[in-house]
Amino acid sequence: MSEVTTPSRPRGLTTAQVRDLVAQGKTNAVTTPTSRSIGAIIRDNCLTLFNAILCACLVVIVAVGELRDGVFAGVLILNAATGIVSEIRAKRTLDRLAILSASPITVIRDGAETTVAPDDIVVTDLVLVRAGDQIPADGTVEASAQLQVDESILTGESVPVHKQAGDRVLSGATVVAGQAHVVVDKVGADSWANTMSSEVKRFQLAHSELSEGIDKILRIITWVLPVMILILGASQIDWSHGLAGVISSGQWRTAVVAIVAALVGMIPQGLVLLTSVNFATAALKLARRKVLVQELPAVEVLARVDVLCLDKTGTITTGLMTCSGGDLPGGYEHGAFSMFDDDLLDGLALLSADRTNATAVALADALDRPVAEPDVRVPFSSRTKWSAARADQTTWVMGAPEIIIEACDNPVDMRETTDHYLAAGWRAVAVASTPEPIAADATSLPSGLHGRFVLAFFEEIRPDAEETLTYFERQGVDVRIISGDAPETVFTVARHARVSVERDEVCDARTLPTPPSTVAERHHRRRTREAPPAGDPAFDEAVDRYRIFARVTPEQKRALVHAFQRSGHTVAMTGDGVNDALALKDADLGIAMGSGAQATKAAAKVVLLDSEFSRLPAVVDEGRRVLGNMERVSTLFLAKTLWAFLIAMVVSLSAVNYPFLPRHLTLIGVFTIGVPAFVLALAPSRSRYRPGFLRRVFTLVGPCGLIIAALGLGVYLTHLDEANRVPQTLCTLTITGCSLALLAVLSRPLVSWRGILVAAMGACVVLITLIPLARHFFALRWLSTGHWELVSGLVAAGAILIGVIGWVWSRHFYSSTRVSDDTRGALEARAGAE
Repeated sequence: MSEVTTPSRPRGLTTAQVRDLVAQGKTNAVTTPTSRSIGAIIRDNCLTLFNAILCACLVVIVAVGELRDGVFAGVLILNAATGIVSEIRAKRTLDRLAILSASPITVIRDGAETTVAPDDIVVTDLVLVRAGDQIPADGTVEASAQLQVDESILTGESVPVHKQAGDRVLSGATVVAGQAHVVVDKVGADSWANTMSSEVKRFQLAHSELSEGIDKILRIITWVLPVMILILGASQIDWSHGLAGVISSGQWRTAVVAIVAALVGMIPQGLVLLTSVNFATAALKLARRKVLVQELPAVEVLARVDVLCLDKTGTITTGLMTCSGGDLPGGYEHGAFSMFDDDLLDGLALLSADRTNATAVALADALDRPVAEPDVRVPFSSRTKWSAARADQTTWVMGAPEIIIEACDNPVDMRETTDHYLAAGWRAVAVASTPEPIAADATSLPSGLHGRFVLAFFEEIRPDAEETLTYFERQGVDVRIISGDAPETVFTVARHARVSVERDEVCDARTLPTPPSTVAERHHRRRTREAPPAGDPAFDEAVDRYRIFARVTPEQKRALVHAFQRSGHTVAMTGDGVNDALALKDADLGIAMGSGAQATKAAAKVVLLDSEFSRLPAVVDEGRRVLGNMERVSTLFLAKTLWAFLIAMVVSLSAVNYPFLPRHLTLIGVFTIGVPAFVLALAPSRSRYRPGFLRRVFTLVGPCGLIIAALGLGVYLTHLDEANRVPQTLCTLTITGCSLALLAVLSRPLVSWRGILVAAMGACVVLITLIPLARHFFALRWLSTGHWELVSGLVAAGAILIGVIGWVWSRHFYSSTRVSDDTRGALEARAGAE
């Protein structure tokens, strides 16, 4: 390799200059913490409104009631712990983000080479980069000795780029050949890599429709609670003897316990916990399938995805090239290498022996032919787009057809064969030979070239790509391919992966209008809290029209994701390079390959640890399980909230004693909601996703809650004259029985373990009423035969009504949402049954 000289800056910076620049803070060191500290995470998960309400209720019960009425507080610790652990885990993942490697870098200071850490580089430093180095800061090439840089991690373009004096290089790129001196002009937070890193590190939880719906319900309850507390508290006290009489008689204690019981009944405290546990369970299941979920709500998002944006390299392809043979000039029949003479095969072996790029490696592997070292070798250059080798008085040249063919004496025949391969979707490489010699540093083709062969290459498709893409197509997911490679290359890969796409659906992103949002504008909006601007109609129209986008820049990838989202789509984005990181961050669900860049994995919500594309259907299944099961479980919790609210309102308006102690509601909650909800939440479910979670839930919750409240209140109000907590026991058991009927409706079909679950919960309630110690703990009384007949009749009537409503509800919402397993067989066979 030739020596690098830097005549304009032979000495680099002096020690004194470096010291001054360090004092000014113009170094490459940067510390960008994630948006929330551990303390903030703990505070945000503990200091919530509902935690505050339940804590206050616990304090009140301990002070004026019985500790047995405070068992509801266990949910506080579990819920907070689940959220804290998951978010700290996400924070640590972001803190480990490092786009730049920490390998030492050579700089020129005081006229001598010295090695420093990347953080110690200062602006205007003269850096010497060699093959294998990662460029530590942005700068300009001052002198180059055949420098070639792999910028695929930045741009997505898989071909190394030749850099000459005056060219820009960006931090994060890797030197694959040659060396150069680079004058650094952007360091630290201003460099490309750290700008990208700061964008990626901004903490942002995955959007979850399930969590959003539950939060909306909780916000409504928040507004209702203060009014309910005042009304119920006032109704439970006899104010005829004045405040002193209320205090001396102890009525205030009864009123406080009633208020606590009403609050415990109306707050679906276990629903938030169960959502977090359900997400965590799904994450553990996926981890066994080598899928890392970095944010728990992400497990349900892919079940809602209707647009899947795929990066080509590393996602659909393995990143490797395959050579399947080729043909002689003018031929139209693709042939294996065994069909051709030894002279040609020896020439091809000479050209591929150095294995310095993907094309040479693929050709050498396909030939598997021993070869001697050539007399002269000219390595491939992305600037010249050809390589050469000379041996036995013959010079062989291999490169891009558009370069080689024009220099051959048989261009027509070579072009016909090349066009044939291109039309068939192959990548063509031309091979020619000449007796003329060539120098090792040649930059122009030798004369007298004769076209000898046209090689056919294609990028190696992941073995699971076709099956997985077919799966998503059958699920109604619109697959879009977004890549930094050339349009022809991306189109060829798509066709080989059996993507249903036509040539006129391929867009060269260089022809797209400028994306409607630049980095500077985003920062401005973030500072001023302005709403994002409307999309460019021309840009959005192009996004709707094309299915493949080639030559896409990182900013365009992000803009494409935004355009899909503006159209109302739920977008998933896959990728493995840093150029994908910002798009993955802004997508509804970012999916990174485990073999990808660290920044990409940190930005993604889901990481496929073994980079197997076929893992995605398993994520879909888990998302569907979470959505389907949590919808049913939410119905149980919210039905309880509704009937508890209605009972509290009627009791307040009629000025009668509240019918429950907190432990009564604990009994109802544990056996009709708590235990069965946790079991049902883990059950298999492959129902298709349908929008409208809250509408479906309240369509069932509304009538069922009214029925349960009416039957419970009816039996309570008609037996108020009876003593020894008989009215409370009648009300508790009636509501428990009707709630079990709702559980049965949501657990169907009952000819399985689901039926056993419902029967077991009912048996537990019966045992509690039969065992004196348990009956006493829950403040229940043994009923007479007439009372038992009344409760049985009311429960039977409620069960019939709830069953009919549940049947109509199920037929309306779920009759056509089951998904056939036929499309999943090949994928599960490949992915395994972990």
